[in-house]
Amino acid sequence: MHLGIRRNFRYFDLTLGGNYSRFSMSEHYQGNFTTTIYPFGNLNTYSVSDIVFAMHQYVKGSSLNNEIIINQTLGQKITPFLWIEAHYSKGNMKDVAFNEASLVYNSIFRINEKIGASLIFPIKNISFTFHYQYQSKEDVILIHTQQNAGSYTAQGKVIYISSWEDDEQQGGMGPGSGAGQLVTQRDVYPYTVDFTAYEPVTEQNTYKFNHHLILGGIQWKF
Repeated sequence: MHLGIRRNFRYFDLTLGGNYSRFSMSEHYQGNFTTTIYPFGNLNTYSVSDIVFAMHQYVKGSSLNNEIIINQTLGQKITPFLWIEAHYSKGNMKDVAFNEASLVYNSIFRINEKIGASLIFPIKNISFTFHYQYQSKEDVILIHTQQNAGSYTAQGKVIYISSWEDDEQQGGMGPGSGAGQLVTQRDVYPYTVDFTAYEPVTEQNTYKFNHHLILGGIQWKF
């Protein structure tokens, strides 16, 4: 959801807006202030400066993660049928909305920087756009391992008991024959066992990569 207010002047415009969005089981609040400058009072040359204040709550009841994103666009008319634009953005753009919430970056990757250029060809009621954009991204990988938490030694004894012995002088035939004797014989074997304890460890590795986009579009007015 987006709400905004805009005030137009002769050589510049001021825009104040706010967004609220909820997706991926998280809530996102956003405010932005935009200044558009027309040095010559027309669209032949213009500059658009935008600052975004984003707040994310990924776990209900937790504190907000605050981010600031800066966007800058410069535009120039080259011919009656060609405009050229240069774009630059800096900041953590993960889960952030742009262009009055018509574009939302909710990818699993984090975008830290964008650099781009556009060619715009307006022909009567139709406008053709060709756009190139470079994106600097990063992602986080969690590696679960185990580390040695220390070693210790356990000691004890194992006891074997031999409790029956035949008495040949009495003609005994073993247990149950009525002959023989009960003998208590203990063989004690001490033992020592070494143990190694492990505990789980989670390592966080961040890797960065680049992304190149080439886009084209058609816009028309009825």
